[in-house]
Amino acid sequence: MLGPEKWKIGVKASILLSLGLMFLILAGSTWDYSNSSKFCATCHTMEFVTSSYSTSPHAEVSCTSCHLGVGFAPVMLFKKATEVNQVVKNVTGTYDKPIRIRNEIHVDKSCERCHYTKVFYDQRLKVNHSFALDEENTPIKSVMLFNTGGGPKAWGIHWHVENRIVYGKDGEGKIVHIELETADGEQGIYTRLNSSQPVAFKQMDCVDCHNRVAHRIFNPEKVVDEYLSNEKLPPLPYIKRELTGMLAEAKDQPPEIWGQEFTKISDYYRQNYPQVYNESKDVINQLPQLLQEMASQILFPEMKVTWETYRDSLSHEGCFKCHNTEFQLETAKSSSGLPQAIRMDCQICHSMPVTAKGEGQTITIQLK
Repeated sequence: MLGPEKWKIGVKASILLSLGLMFLILAGSTWDYSNSSKFCATCHTMEFVTSSYSTSPHAEVSCTSCHLGVGFAPVMLFKKATEVNQVVKNVTGTYDKPIRIRNEIHVDKSCERCHYTKVFYDQRLKVNHSFALDEENTPIKSVMLFNTGGGPKAWGIHWHVENRIVYGKDGEGKIVHIELETADGEQGIYTRLNSSQPVAFKQMDCVDCHNRVAHRIFNPEKVVDEYLSNEKLPPLPYIKRELTGMLAEAKDQPPEIWGQEFTKISDYYRQNYPQVYNESKDVINQLPQLLQEMASQILFPEMKVTWETYRDSLSHEGCFKCHNTEFQLETAKSSSGLPQAIRMDCQICHSMPVTAKGEGQTITIQLK
């Protein structure tokens, strides 16, 4: 039989083991929960982020997969520990408005965990649906072929992935210096005319174009187009023009008066289209509520965020950061066949858009 002393030691050891096991379970559960998108969404400063994220193509991807990265657990834990100051800022209310990302996770720890960048694709047909600002809200269909990039030799949009590009920004964040090394071995340096010296360098990767892929905030015109396309809005006279204008004006108004301002849409139809108003009174009187709903998707006054705050580089604005004639070839290998200036040819990336107005129109697009 065990003596009293050994019993005490056994009890103490059991207690310590139980406490240690409970600590490990609690630590694991805390780690798991703090890595969940649900946890990220509980922070009120993230409202504008979760709003766009929940309807994006990446809605099923956890926040930490992109913003913490996937890797060795102790390294990930260290990354979290280095951001503990964000907790202090949140408690004290000293966080930035709007919030800016300071440290990006390299794409091999985020994007490339799901997307294989060595695979290229052929041309992709894209159809854009929008509506004119006229009385009939005329439907507009625009069709383009996007040269995503495919085949044994990179071309088109994803040409940038196949070749090594390093860009330098000046103190104001403008790209002023570009170093290029192609897969064929051509090398050259392009500099922006009459610019200052670069102070920060980065190798181009996925997020230089796809920077808002999970957090796009549409402008008023695009939001109204979406609602009209999905038949969430009635096809009332000038509804596209009126709602777009009201949402644009709301950007500079305190949210406390949005409700009052949005009721003016009912007054507009009552005064200008009395017959339409009488025939569709119930539908028209619901428009202020729909305006509130749309405003909540693109305006976040508490964090000083609008559709203009975070610029989306997946458009002409992003392309023109580098693709403009201000960039001239400064140095290159003697055998290099690089152009003297960076090209601004739209059809490198896509065909010229073919547009048709009205219902039932047939669009013919020429394939190359």
